Amino acid sequence: MKKHIRVIAGIMAILISVGATGSYALAQQTETETTKAVATANDDKETAKREPTNQKSFKDETVYITTDPSGKTKKIIVSDWLKNYKADDVIKDVTKLTDIENVKGDESFKQSGEALDWSAKGKDIYYRGKSDEQTPVEVKVSYKLDGKDMTAESMAGKSGRVTIRYDFVNNMKTTEKVNGKNVEVYVPFATISGMILDTNKFSNVEVTNGKVISDGNRTIVAGLAFPGLSESLGLDEKKLEDVDFEIPESFEVTADVKKFETKTSITAVTNQVFTGLDFDAEDTVDSLKDKLNEINDAAIQLCDGTAQLYKGTRDLSTGTDTLVTGIDTLYSGSTKLDDGAKQLADGTTKLSAGAKTLSDSTGKLSKGVSSAKSGSKNLADGLSKVKDGSTALVNGTGDLKKGVNDLSNGSNSLAKGATDLSNGTEKLQSGTKQLNDKTGELKSGIDSVREGSMKLLKGVESAGDGVKQLSTGAKNLENGATALSSGIDNAYNGLSQTINANKQVLAGLQQLYNQAPSDSIQTMIGTLQQTIAGQEQLLNSMAAGGQLKAGAEQLKNGAGQLSNGITNLDNGINGASGLKAGATALDGGISKIQTGSGQLHSATTQLSNSSKDLNNGAKQVAGGASQLNGGISSLKNGSDKMSNGLGSLDNGISQLADGSKKLDNGLLQLDIGATKLYGGTQQLYSSSILLDDGAKKLANGSGDLTGGIKKLKDGSGELADGVKKLNDGAKKLDEGMNEFNEKAIQKLVKALDGDVSDVLDRLQAMSKAAKRYNSYSGISKEMNGEVKFVYVVDGISKKDKE
Repeated sequence: MKKHIRVIAGIMAILISVGATGSYALAQQTETETTKAVATANDDKETAKREPTNQKSFKDETVYITTDPSGKTKKIIVSDWLKNYKADDVIKDVTKLTDIENVKGDESFKQSGEALDWSAKGKDIYYRGKSDEQTPVEVKVSYKLDGKDMTAESMAGKSGRVTIRYDFVNNMKTTEKVNGKNVEVYVPFATISGMILDTNKFSNVEVTNGKVISDGNRTIVAGLAFPGLSESLGLDEKKLEDVDFEIPESFEVTADVKKFETKTSITAVTNQVFTGLDFDAEDTVDSLKDKLNEINDAAIQLCDGTAQLYKGTRDLSTGTDTLVTGIDTLYSGSTKLDDGAKQLADGTTKLSAGAKTLSDSTGKLSKGVSSAKSGSKNLADGLSKVKDGSTALVNGTGDLKKGVNDLSNGSNSLAKGATDLSNGTEKLQSGTKQLNDKTGELKSGIDSVREGSMKLLKGVESAGDGVKQLSTGAKNLENGATALSSGIDNAYNGLSQTINANKQVLAGLQQLYNQAPSDSIQTMIGTLQQTIAGQEQLLNSMAAGGQLKAGAEQLKNGAGQLSNGITNLDNGINGASGLKAGATALDGGISKIQTGSGQLHSATTQLSNSSKDLNNGAKQVAGGASQLNGGISSLKNGSDKMSNGLGSLDNGISQLADGSKKLDNGLLQLDIGATKLYGGTQQLYSSSILLDDGAKKLANGSGDLTGGIKKLKDGSGELADGVKKLNDGAKKLDEGMNEFNEKAIQKLVKALDGDVSDVLDRLQAMSKAAKRYNSYSGISKEMNGEVKFVYVVDGISKKDKE
């Protein structure tokens, strides 16, 4: 009996070896098929059309089960790959899934109950959905602390001797023929679990039904179980105890722990280990030995595979070194780009400040011109009144001359008597009074003209101050435009280095992809290629003749022209022969006219008073006739001179009135121009604010880019360390597989003998059951398929507890 059980134990060990070999072969086959299927894909969302073959369509199904730390199911997501070997236009599928979505393409489907018709058009279909159906295998995780049962929730942060136990329950039974009898057997599944433990928290790690691997920083634990297999083979516990052998249905991890905490663990469940068994009723021990030789050959191939894996990890390590070098170069270029962006931001800030000063100065200029325009209007109105007064004064001198002539005639006809003299002096009194009134009007008009000239002078002075501020703002604008042009040159150099660095990274990724192809690396290559194209487009705009560089040069030239124009405007207003000097001279002249008009009015007032005295002394004319004739002669001469002077004054005032109108029209044009100039500088200031905001965002973005590349640089070092550890692990795997083949497989092949016909029959029945269970969610009769399960068990952390 013991010899018989040894044979069974050997078969179980061989099944484990077959599972490992089959898994390696399956992984190789799947990778090859995936590569062929997407080899001519247009992008990540479109699959290639297959070349038709005679094979049935194949449903490759993976079921992902997320659980809490005790193994209780939280969510089930199913991923299906329909391999369209015949390149059919329509693939007929069956599924119980809900919330179905196409994850790699835009092919549509029609659903009727569980029937699903995909419009494949010769391509493969990748889709996923949700399910709440019971899975064939349950995972139950339990915990002990110092020998005492604990809940998962209470384990966080605990310290002591801890045991973590994974139990697997097979829920999938079926009835098969064994030696002509109906026998219930479980659909056979192999479970492979893996978890990573922190060596700072876990020490003295021991595993039952598994293996411990440590790299110094982390401890990797792997466990193996075959739930229901012992019962299906008809082996009772007593027989197993006789040979000190047990087919595992669980595995345990025991360790000394400080502040207990675990990360997510993974368990893979598959029946593919058993679908490849091919035992029939005529198999004998000799033929079984032949199969063992085949398994021995497979184990040797597995050893070769681990050697190839080790070689691949060495190549991967070399590629990561190249990648790290490229990332270092990328980081250096990004820091230069960041410096250039900051200089650009400083230049746009100065440009904005200069534009603000220019806008404020043109505003003051506009107000000053408007004030001068208002003064020139008052000046023109006042001069108009002066002209009216001077005209009336000229007309009054005519009456004065007539009165003087009459007085002269009267003096010559003194004989006519005192009555004629009295009448003449009364006329003289009337004329001098009218003359006095007209000179009063003349004085009032000239006072208005003086008021207008003073306002004009103030407006011109205000305009001169505004032009000086405008000149300062224009110079700041010119300096800011120069700084902007320099900032673009610095950004151009930094971006050039960044593009070169990106190309080095691209070369490293392409080398890495050639050595180890994957969709994620291919996606990174496409993204980086698009990034380089966008950066080169931006670089062209920054180059000499580019849109951005040309715009900066135009802004610089325009700022220089504006500065020169404002200098000319300043000379025109504030210069020795400018508007300000002319307004000052005009005000001085009008001031003199104002003084003269006052003196004239005083003289006419005295004249009027004298005429009264003359009228009162008319009765004394007889006694002073000779003196009267002399006085009247002087009065006649004075009136003639005054008449001539008033004519010249009237002509001068007319010219002054015409000049004031021209001045008013000129100031109107200047006011319009100043208003437009103020509007333009406001628009320039608004644009400079937008440019400054954009430059600051560029500076902030370049800083974020540098920070991200810094993280990438730091992560690349960790990647290189991880690849090195992977390489060391692959080396250990290669050495361990050779040791396993030598010390386990070879010895088991030699030790296998005895009568195992019943076990063979049961293995055959289990193999048939494994082949029939080829889908979890449902499968069409027109398809072949396979299914595997991945359980993702949540870790435990103190943060979750809090």
